[in-house]
Amino acid sequence: MKNKYLISVQFVKANAKFDEEAKTAIKEAVRNYNTKSLIARNPKQIVGYNFSEDEMTLEIELESEDDLPMPTKALKLLSSYLAEQTTLRKYLSGKQLFKMTTRTISREAFSEDEQPSVIQGDETESRMMGIREFKSLCLEDRQVAIYELLCEIRKKL
Repeated sequence: MKNKYLISVQFVKANAKFDEEAKTAIKEAVRNYNTKSLIARNPKQIVGYNFSEDEMTLEIELESEDDLPMPTKALKLLSSYLAEQTTLRKYLSGKQLFKMTTRTISREAFSEDEQPSVIQGDETESRMMGIREFKSLCLEDRQVAIYELLCEIRKKL
């Protein structure tokens, strides 16, 4: 797998947390997603996930052979499966279950016009996002990416 993405997932409903029922449903959904994604045209795999300390955010690490211009769309199967679960229906807002933001954490190769911007801190933590990927984000996701970047820079000052 060449491309890795870190996707932050939160319920659309404000202040909703990933309780034990939700965590169990997510574990099953990830297993289902990985099984079904193996036969896709562009195989993808969720290689890891964890919940934030406050249990309001799920961080998913997704790998893909091909570049994904909109990695959150690659999780449609996962979202659809979870939206069908009776235990998670209480989190639905209309037909929407999650809001998601994405960061590219590694890519094997970039074209010249798509060189990543890299920020490195004392702990050699880096985040990359090509300009084409940034442009493909919706306005809200762009604002979140910029805000996260500014917060990271502020912490290092």
